[in-house]
Amino acid sequence: TRGEAVNFSLTLRFADEKSAFGKATDGVVAGSMLLRGTTSKSRQEINDEFDRLRAKVSVSGSATGASANGQTFRAQLPDTLRLVADVLKNPAFPSTELDQLKRARATSLETARSEPQDIAQRALRRHAANEAVEAAHRLQLQREDARRAVAGRQAPWPSDARPPRPRQ
Repeated sequence: TRGEAVNFSLTLRFADEKSAFGKATDGVVAGSMLLRGTTSKSRQEINDEFDRLRAKVSVSGSATGASANGQTFRAQLPDTLRLVADVLKNPAFPSTELDQLKRARATSLETARSEPQDIAQRALRRHAANEAVEAAHRLQLQREDARRAVAGRQAPWPSDARPPRPRQ
């Protein structure tokens, strides 16, 4: 704490790898919707309440959980955490907010198509992926060479060298 300011971090895990498989985007979108309304409060009411509590709060989600991070003052911490709990436990997922989120994401993606920094990042990721594929291919070829050597009863070491001794 500094000057009665407190930071908090809350992580909720509610899925395993198997149940979360293929649902990464769903979790991120759900997390983005959490601060957009609960069953008892609108987005504006949530924002007004955090402002009244002098709290800065962010909430996010993934395929395996949700998290909330924030800062407020010691005296407002209990009320801030109650509001965070309401946001996490009682999301409303209003359709108007979902439509607005979809439009914002589409605009962001469209903008990113022409931004030089985004273009460079995509090119770098593509290059790194190609390097990984080539490395995997080289490894596969090495494995196949070793299998052929064993299948053909050829020693994979020179005939004048002794085979490696097994470790004990």
